[in-house]
Amino acid sequence: MRIKTFVGKDMSEAMAHVRRDMGADAVILSSAKTRRGNVEVRAAVDRPHGDAPPPQALDSAGDFETVGPEPSREEVARACAAALLHHGLDAATVKALAEAAAKVEPRETVAGLARAMDARWSFQPLTATPERPLILFGAPGCGKTVGAAKLAARAAANDLESDLVSTDIDRGGGTAQLADYADALGAGFCEARGAKALARVAEARDTGRALIIDTPALDPFDPAARDAAIAFARATDAQPVGVIDAGMNPADAYDAAKTLKAIGCRRMLLTKCDLVRRAGAAFSAADAGLAFGALSSSPFVGRGLAPATPLRLARLTLDKAVAHQAHGAAA
Repeated sequence: MRIKTFVGKDMSEAMAHVRRDMGADAVILSSAKTRRGNVEVRAAVDRPHGDAPPPQALDSAGDFETVGPEPSREEVARACAAALLHHGLDAATVKALAEAAAKVEPRETVAGLARAMDARWSFQPLTATPERPLILFGAPGCGKTVGAAKLAARAAANDLESDLVSTDIDRGGGTAQLADYADALGAGFCEARGAKALARVAEARDTGRALIIDTPALDPFDPAARDAAIAFARATDAQPVGVIDAGMNPADAYDAAKTLKAIGCRRMLLTKCDLVRRAGAAFSAADAGLAFGALSSSPFVGRGLAPATPLRLARLTLDKAVAHQAHGAAA
């Protein structure tokens, strides 16, 4: 993880420094006014596993002054523990993550929690331009079809055209919905009734385009539905991705994630992050063995989908808790 401090005459200038130096994936840790009236922004970006951490650096306007002391270990631990308890994690997990976050140097609540999460759970961010096809599985209403469209939109934004495939032939409106998304995005579209038809589609695909496959809603407690999902997963060389609704009951999310793992999913697309105050489902699914792949935080197809990184998850965790506290105070 790379952490830097930037200073500008105003927030726009400071943010321009952040984006130029760290790119669009940078996560803002904090912002404040300096004593001379400038704006100080601390930002961080995840670095690939195994990369040597770059030296800490300062990009200032020449009159940088420290706004305040870094938080103590106790303050970091308390902030992390309060947020994690808000999301419904058990006491032992909260204690372990909070203590790990407080040990990270330099001390910073978001960055510390990100490091602690990275050590506990697996993160395998979904790339914007997947080379292998992606096939999505998930429970009814989890946002799977919208997720498929968002993946295609994200690929298009990175100059990669996509083909969307619906295998959800029997659900009223399911195929039509994905077809409408494909038309709006300028993506290709086709139907595949059954695993054999899907295998033919995958075999004939244009390898220079992303292939994203939507599947029928999966009842994790129905053996027949699991068998059908396994058949779809084995029909192609696509990467199976489990779709988890962030608003699910955490125990149900754990069970669903176990079923998704049995089908072959190793990563999850976490949907509806913008609609929940507590994200316990995400942590339950991670405890069941699914890696964080992508986070969806908008109902609009053209935006709100980002690769899941420890920094993004830590920021989401802390922001949700703070927003809930502010809402309670206002009420």
